[in-house]
Amino acid sequence: MANQDLKVMETLLKRPNKKLLNDFVRLTKKIRKLESELKQEKNKLKEISADKLLSVFTKNGIQNIVYDGVTIYIKRDTGISVVRGVPKEKAVEVLKANNLEDFVEIKPDTSGLKKYFTELVEQEAAEGKVVSIEEVIPEPLQPIFKAFEDFKLQARTPRGSAAKSADSEDNGEV
Repeated sequence: MANQDLKVMETLLKRPNKKLLNDFVRLTKKIRKLESELKQEKNKLKEISADKLLSVFTKNGIQNIVYDGVTIYIKRDTGISVVRGVPKEKAVEVLKANNLEDFVEIKPDTSGLKKYFTELVEQEAAEGKVVSIEEVIPEPLQPIFKAFEDFKLQARTPRGSAAKSADSEDNGEV
C-alpha cells in the first residue's frame, strides 16, 4: 500500500470512524440478507397467487373477499406495446391511417442523452480533468435539459467469498 493509502486507512480505522465503518458494513449485509428473504417470499406469494388462488377466484366468479382483515381481490393490469420486430415507423403509419394520431408522440431520448454526456465526462476524466455532467452540456441545451449527479456510498463483496466482517474479531461473527 502507498503511504497515502495507509494514512487513509489509519484515519478510517480510528474511533468513531471504525464504528461507522462497522455499522455501514453490518447494515449493508443485513439489508442484502433481508432483500434476499423478501425476494424469496415474493416468489412464494406469486406462486400461490398465480397458480392456485387466481384460478379459484376466476372459476367461481369471485372479484374480492375479506379474509383475516385483508381484502384479497383481482387486479386487472393491461398494457399495449409494438410487436417485437415491427418498425416504429410502421406503427406510427398504422395509427395515423386509423385516425389515432393522438397516440403518436415525438419526444427527446433523455436516456440516450445521459449516456452520451456521461461518455463525455468519462473522456474528460481519462484526460485527467474532473468535470460534472452539467459542464459538458452545450449552452443552448442548458435551459431545456437539467442534468444531475448523485453520489452514494456503496459496498460490494466478492462473489462466493466468505469474507469476515469488519468487526468479526470483536464478536466472533464470520
